[in-house]
Amino acid sequence: MEFKCKIQEPCTKMSSESNKALKAISSSMKTMTHPTTAKSHIENSKIAIEELKVALEVISLEDVELLAIIPVATVAAILEEITISVEKIYESVSELSNLAHFKSVESNVSPEKPHLLHRGIIKPVVEVDNAPHVEIKIEDLCTNSPEKARKGTTEILQT
Repeated sequence: MEFKCKIQEPCTKMSSESNKALKAISSSMKTMTHPTTAKSHIENSKIAIEELKVALEVISLEDVELLAIIPVATVAAILEEITISVEKIYESVSELSNLAHFKSVESNVSPEKPHLLHRGIIKPVVEVDNAPHVEIKIEDLCTNSPEKARKGTTEILQT
């Protein structure tokens, strides 16, 4: 149990920072901008790898069942490989952004979110009450706070 507790924080940090880096890389691809915001997340992931290595050196494996720590150690090793892969993805996207002349984003200004072309779903419906119609569902996304839920409205147009 001590083994798991000691490596949990660095593993969580690696996972979280790799996730943030991938999101930033994805966003930069969508907006065709340089993935500069991903670099800090990758650096944080690399710091977490070093923290994991230090934690592993400090942990005493005396009186520990090998079979109990194998799954935890395996997850830690996989997370380290994922972090390294995310860094390679970042390098590839950075190279692509340079070759394709992506827009530069100033470091003190966050990139704008791309405008969505579609905010709703249009489904043709066969026939209801012997009258053909189309159902349009528009999702209102509340981005002010994560506590607000999605609200859906549906309109039915008779044709």
